Amino acid sequence: MTASAPLQTRPRKIGLISLGCAKNLVDAEILLGDAARHGFELTTETDDADVVLVNTCGFIDPAKEESIGAILEAHRRRLHGAKAGQKLVVGGCLSQRYSSDLAKQLPEVDAFLGLDEIKNAGSFFDRLLEEDHGEGPLMEVSRRAAYIPDYDTPRVRLTAPHTAYVKIAEGCNHPCSFCVIPRMRGRHRSRTIESVVKEVEALVASGVKTRLTTGWIFGRRKQVPDNRSMRREGRDCRHCWMPLVRFPENSGSAFSIRIPPTGVMT
Repeated sequence: MTASAPLQTRPRKIGLISLGCAKNLVDAEILLGDAARHGFELTTETDDADVVLVNTCGFIDPAKEESIGAILEAHRRRLHGAKAGQKLVVGGCLSQRYSSDLAKQLPEVDAFLGLDEIKNAGSFFDRLLEEDHGEGPLMEVSRRAAYIPDYDTPRVRLTAPHTAYVKIAEGCNHPCSFCVIPRMRGRHRSRTIESVVKEVEALVASGVKTRLTTGWIFGRRKQVPDNRSMRREGRDCRHCWMPLVRFPENSGSAFSIRIPPTGVMT
């Protein structure tokens, strides 16, 4: 008697509700990239999802309110026709900063995922679906965010095929009284030029025409090299002074960063 072939397992599905800025969208792409390595696939029908992730924003009060509303709406939907056993996960900035408080105030939530934990989202979802966690939500949130992706970090791009975001920096060291970014996103850190160049070149090779960079502080001299070092590599940079920068189609794969003596991007 021959052994039977293994049964084809049904792909597990993730429904994504991503709020906030482009940096949060890149985090969602990284999260989905690791989840895909564990057999998860993205679905646009949240009612069919095994896991619904609300990727929250917590920058200002209206953003917090929108995030809480999205969490409660996701819970309401799973009470009225969603897949049985569906899990509700909260990620993003609100989870990073307020997960302990939210766990008490939102018992509807099954799990909280921090910003540093997106790189291991697949195993996190595995544990959420396969293990008994007793009372209370599954919680994986580091005390202080310190992660930044590399050029080969798996991602599931959520933008149009000809467009992609490149996260070149993360966090902020300025303790402004009106801003919570350092408390949510951690201290400033940035990728190397080599890492950014490799990612942009790979995106161009895949057909991307427009690259959008994300980062909070572009003018920190310790992390970002001056224009001369970029030109020694043959890169010609034209735009890089705002947290969101568009590289036009006619710029090819070339880019640069210009920092004047004052250290302010131009």
